[in-house]
Amino acid sequence: MQKTELVYLHSLFRLLKRHLEREGAIDGAFEEYESLGVRPAHAHKPKARHREAVLLLASGIADELAVNSEYADDGQLDAVPANG
Repeated sequence: MQKTELVYLHSLFRLLKRHLEREGAIDGAFEEYESLGVRPAHAHKPKARHREAVLLLASGIADELAVNSEYADDGQLDAVPANG
């Protein structure tokens, strides 16, 4: 993935995080992301730092949604066939 694509993905995940926080779907345990000190606007930061930020945001959002919202596993995923 190119750096510009990664920065764009970083922006999307950050917007999603902010939206979900406003909606009350997540209560924001993102200390590790915040301490990283890399924001989407920091295009001068290395690609690896943006990749780390994206991974932290993605896993944090997924973990929070799995525990704190209507998106938590309600058993419906078990009914989805493996091939599609």
